[in-house]
Amino acid sequence: MSSPYAYPFPAELADLPRDRPAAIEASAGTGKTYLIEHLVVDRLVRGDARIDEMLVVTFSERAAAELVRRIRSLIRKVLRPEPAPEPAGPHLWTIDTAARERLEAATHGLDAAPISTIHAFCQRVLTEHAFASGRLLAQTAVESRTAFTAAFDEVIRGQLDGDLHSLLMAFLTGAGDVRNLEDLLYKARSVRCDWAVTYDPERLAAAARRLASLSLGEARAMTERALGNKRTSNTAISRIEELLPWNIDAALSDAI
Repeated sequence: MSSPYAYPFPAELADLPRDRPAAIEASAGTGKTYLIEHLVVDRLVRGDARIDEMLVVTFSERAAAELVRRIRSLIRKVLRPEPAPEPAGPHLWTIDTAARERLEAATHGLDAAPISTIHAFCQRVLTEHAFASGRLLAQTAVESRTAFTAAFDEVIRGQLDGDLHSLLMAFLTGAGDVRNLEDLLYKARSVRCDWAVTYDPERLAAAARRLASLSLGEARAMTERALGNKRTSNTAISRIEELLPWNIDAALSDAI
């Protein structure tokens, strides 16, 4: 049985409360990772938690892998200090037999420890509790734009019929590209608010007939009064100038 020895730890650890949550604010390059790795080892040395009972998450896979590497390296240094550090100052861990056993157990369980990206941890929870959450047993993390494109293509190719198909054809007549519609819908999806007006075919047809009855000057004046913002008004007016020469009433009758 080896004799107990002291190992120094950062003074910042002593300032962290142990009985309530705490936040550490620091800018880039000031030692956040250094403090986190010592915080994990501190909990192991004191017996506050096992490595599998701690959750450490970060933003990138590279940062998560670096955390695992640095925690493993620090545990090895604490277990086999070469040369043994001279006890100095009030901030010291006491590495006795029990502490060594906890640290050694942590080295064996580190590869399976919950140290990962935020997304990987969430995916792990959803997979492990698939029945409780009503999700698939096997799931793959996909970037939202990629998933939206796949869903959009599926609807366009196989599920679009009836009124929606007619509206799509009317849109493509002016926009000319189905990807323009996809981009527009994706941007609309990202707007986190309630829609002011829901889609109403009869209301749209009435508005279109009203627009068709106006002269270009009347349409311009009404648009400027309604929108107020000059830049937005100019954009809307340029589209109105494109629409007015069409037989809007006939086009909408075919589309709706």
